[in-house]
Amino acid sequence: MPAATTHPLFGEWVGQYGGHGPEKIRIDTHPELPRAICATKISGDPNVPANQVTWWANDVDENGRGKKFQGKGQIAETGYKNPSFVDATLEWFSDTSIQVTWAGFTIQFQRTSYPNGFLDNLLGEWVGNYAGHGQERIKIHIHPSIPRAICATKITGDANVPAGQITWWMNDSESGDNGTRTFRGKGQIAYTGFTNPSFVDASLQWFSNSSIEVTWIGYGAGIQFTRVSF
Repeated sequence: MPAATTHPLFGEWVGQYGGHGPEKIRIDTHPELPRAICATKISGDPNVPANQVTWWANDVDENGRGKKFQGKGQIAETGYKNPSFVDATLEWFSDTSIQVTWAGFTIQFQRTSYPNGFLDNLLGEWVGNYAGHGQERIKIHIHPSIPRAICATKITGDANVPAGQITWWMNDSESGDNGTRTFRGKGQIAYTGFTNPSFVDASLQWFSNSSIEVTWIGYGAGIQFTRVSF
């Protein structure tokens, strides 16, 4: 059963609605069913337009990853005529991937944001100078398993932590004063050849949506990253 104010699946998602193409939805509490989560269309189509409920699922426990849940999905004729709700099944694969089946078709949804997550502003590609290794490119994306966290994966790597590996992650709890914003998480370290990898305490200082600094606490100066794309 979802909590009153938060749930691991709350936030914005995108899914391919057949011939209508990709559509964006927002998952939140159901306005009438206290034990249900509800997906409302942000972008719509000629059958079910924006701002209408596309599906809902009941009793979706916060620890229900890997399980299936029953609910209803909305269908309608072109022009939003004769709308009705039919049986639907939600499959929860991870906090960034779900699948919903109703009326004989299945839509896979991928998360695009967490609700009110400030760190979502940092999603995209960045470049930073990894000391003696030189400049390396990273991609900041939503963490696949930690709610309200972002994750930086290396696009270019080095002899210690190669490409394709996580370099750091941060969650959305912040501290700071005098206009600064600082976030806490973990940074990865390893010996040459990616041997004995481990994660240590790290922090992220936000200067702007195009400039941040990440420090592996106890391991010297931080790395300044500059955005190269969204």
